[in-house]
Amino acid sequence: MMNNNNTPPKPLEESLDLKEFIALFKTFFAKERDTIALENDLKQTFTYLNEVDAIGLPTPKSVKESDLIIIKLTKLGTLHLDEIFEIVKRLHYIVVLQNAFKTFTHLKFHERLNAIVLPPFFNDLIALFDDEGKIKQGANATLDALNESLNRLKKESVKIIHHYARSKELAPYLVDTQSHLKHGYECLLLKSGFSGAIKGVVLERSANGYFYLLPESAQKIAQKIAQIGNEIDCCIVEMCQTLSHSLQKHLLFLKFLFKEFDFLDSLQARLNFAKAYNLEFVMPSFTQKKMILENFSHPILKEPKPLNLKFEKSMLAVTGVNAGGKTMLLKSLLSAAFLSKHLIPMKINAHHSIIPYFKEIHAIINDPQNSANNISTFAGRMKQFSALLSKENMLLGVDEIELGTDADEASSLYKTLLEKLLKQNNQIIITTHHKRLSVLMAENKEVELLAALYDEEKERPTYTFLKGVIGKSYAFETALRYGVPHFLIEKAKTFYGEDKEKLNVLIENSSALERELKQKNEHLENALKEQEYLKNAWLLEMEKQKEIFHNKKLELEKSYQQALNILKSEVASKDTSSMHKEIHKASEILSKHKTNQEIPQIITNFQANEKARYKNESVLIVQILDKGYYWIETELGMRLKAHGSLLKKIQKPPKNKFKPPKTTIPKPKEASLRLDLRGQRSEEALDLLDAFLNDALLGGFEEVLICHGKGSGILEKFVKEFLKNHPKVVSFSDAPINLGGSGVKIVKL
Repeated sequence: MMNNNNTPPKPLEESLDLKEFIALFKTFFAKERDTIALENDLKQTFTYLNEVDAIGLPTPKSVKESDLIIIKLTKLGTLHLDEIFEIVKRLHYIVVLQNAFKTFTHLKFHERLNAIVLPPFFNDLIALFDDEGKIKQGANATLDALNESLNRLKKESVKIIHHYARSKELAPYLVDTQSHLKHGYECLLLKSGFSGAIKGVVLERSANGYFYLLPESAQKIAQKIAQIGNEIDCCIVEMCQTLSHSLQKHLLFLKFLFKEFDFLDSLQARLNFAKAYNLEFVMPSFTQKKMILENFSHPILKEPKPLNLKFEKSMLAVTGVNAGGKTMLLKSLLSAAFLSKHLIPMKINAHHSIIPYFKEIHAIINDPQNSANNISTFAGRMKQFSALLSKENMLLGVDEIELGTDADEASSLYKTLLEKLLKQNNQIIITTHHKRLSVLMAENKEVELLAALYDEEKERPTYTFLKGVIGKSYAFETALRYGVPHFLIEKAKTFYGEDKEKLNVLIENSSALERELKQKNEHLENALKEQEYLKNAWLLEMEKQKEIFHNKKLELEKSYQQALNILKSEVASKDTSSMHKEIHKASEILSKHKTNQEIPQIITNFQANEKARYKNESVLIVQILDKGYYWIETELGMRLKAHGSLLKKIQKPPKNKFKPPKTTIPKPKEASLRLDLRGQRSEEALDLLDAFLNDALLGGFEEVLICHGKGSGILEKFVKEFLKNHPKVVSFSDAPINLGGSGVKIVKL
């Protein structure tokens, strides 16, 4: 028998017991969908959620899938009236949103809505339909006339039926006096034997053997009604053909419209879901590695005990009592990461919680045994692990890691596998009863131990956890609690042996002591490093002060010698008046170097946007700060903070003097207004972008276009980061739809 496991793995939300919760969440969407993933940038989406949370989003009408509409228009087909109304419902929702957020111009969400500019044709299209999807009266004169005739004929038909219902001749045969609608016709319900009292056409027989009769006089009107109905259908088909032809010209806009509606629908669904069940959003962190959950509750738990946990290292090994909540803890951690990744609200204290972003989340929870494909539990586990060994930056959860094989062999094997995955920057959560595996993994400083606790007095799990220790499984106590007879438990304990029990206790205690000792050693090492740092800093400060003192001493000696030389020269000249002047001058020189005074600084006041000289370089005064400091910008575009004493006024050249010829930098011959980076690697793209912006600046361009495409978004991320840090870029934003939308950036220089 071949050893092929073709059974598809369970979806992650099913493995984490989130299936019902996700199904409930999907009911808040206006359009049925299979995926809950967000195509837009998470940070941007989170910003929108926060902005509109207080204002609220109106709920759109339920809509159908739009793929068939696009296919029909692409193939130049004609849409049905209800398909055109599907477009109108989306357009109407966009207009309602734009009106609702018209005054909130400071919001990023307003900018996004404002970027959706409806062509005039679509405003006219909205005006054609009423709320029920029918053509409004006054939109088409021919259709209005046909509808008016149809309504008049229907009223006449009803009058005829009511006349017969009140007729004395027909009274013995009437089952009731109501008008019945059958096959689109108003008719009477009669008993048998009516043929002598009234003529007409029997449309159908009831379950009781009665007859649905269309009177002969009403039959002629019914034929006219059918004829007018056909004419109305033809008129509507002509309108649909005309509208479909116009819509084909706006196919690109329609694709954009459907995509934007789906995104807005996903925002509305998330907000309404959060408000309906008092849930909170957690934006996943792209920088933090640690996971902190405060008051988190898994959605499947009806009366949950909120989880408070800090997972600050690369691996968490959960041990302890059976049925003590280890599996639910693992599912809770993975569920929090999964919900955060898709910005689905959850029961949590969002302000005090941190959840990292994981590109991939994997769960090895269920027993992979498959008899049909001849695969055992352990073989299935190995197959699952082998598929993950090359992964990086993922979150992996493994429940009962020792399942299906010998405990001692598994400890060595799984230690090797787990350490390989840890080296690849993955984060791992396991539950295990392998004390040996826990002890082996505890040697790694990136591994945290967590034990599910057991109340020995009440003989029940507490569903709480203790960090830093290896927990006991309490297998005998758990078996007793679930109905295994006491005498069998005692017999099992005899087989197990007191020595083995004592050994397990020693393993647990020694592991706890070892980890405590490691933590103390780390604390002492950190303290010693801090003391060494302070010592080195103190020695450096001492040397610095010695150098300052030495330089001050030399300066004072030089000043003293200078004053003494002046006095000697004046004594030799015997000019007393001049001597007094020079003595005063020498006194001034010495007074400048009193040790208790600072050297005076010559400070010149400058104005904003004034040019000055800083270290033989021309700079621009950008901003005036406190205490004589200024923000300045160099000719290379660098900005720095400088004191006014370091700046000098630039002297204006005297008038009527010879003016040197101006030197101008020639504009580059190949300067362009647009740069296409699609298909480039990140490093090459940034080099091209840098050269392009330099050429644009030399060319005197104030606005350029950068085309990076949409794709996976990696190139866009590099481009945005480069533009943010470029000194000559004033601002940048997504281009309008006709210029490329979010795949193109408009850059102002």
